[in-house]
Amino acid sequence: VRAGYSTATDAARALGVSVSTYSAHENGQNGLKVKYAEKYALKFKVSQTWLLTGEDQPSLERKQKIGLVPVVGKVSAGVPLDVETVEQEWAEMHDKPTVPCASQYPAEWQYSFEVEGQSLNKIAPHGSILVCLDIIASGYAVKEDDLVIVEHSMFDGQAIERTAKRIRRTSSGYDLWPESTSPQYTNPIAINGSGESEEYTIKAVVLWILTRP
Repeated sequence: VRAGYSTATDAARALGVSVSTYSAHENGQNGLKVKYAEKYALKFKVSQTWLLTGEDQPSLERKQKIGLVPVVGKVSAGVPLDVETVEQEWAEMHDKPTVPCASQYPAEWQYSFEVEGQSLNKIAPHGSILVCLDIIASGYAVKEDDLVIVEHSMFDGQAIERTAKRIRRTSSGYDLWPESTSPQYTNPIAINGSGESEEYTIKAVVLWILTRP
């Protein structure tokens, strides 16, 4: 009822599963597999962790509240930041300006970045805000064509380049594709493995893009 469905039939129809399957999950007769947990979590606006383990129980107030999330730093391809700068951004995140969160996930799983430069100008011009979902906190499984926040660690971890790219699967791994018209950012980046002195880490998936009028 809290999720907005008065009967199990209504919920099953909204989720695209059979009534018997949904009822078995709701009553605890069948174990809940990850593929169902992800679908249920998105529709009911709760965490996969709670559905699978019973931990991190959601409250009605948290689901109904429209929260604000901090702008914790900048996304700027081709501009490495020293590690101390990145760590300071995160340490000061609660003092940063805030923007509305995406309503389908709890605000505490989200944060945002300001776009700097032309590396995303097809969809997010300079000055836009990317509202992001932390993939570790939420348990989100990154999907083909998601726009993701990537941190490129260089020089044995002494510098980090933070960027946003479209992720696509290849026969040997994944490529990160730019959303830019700038010749500087037209080539994809292969993340089929990390080098000895550098690595790529997907930190978040972009949920919203807020642009200035």
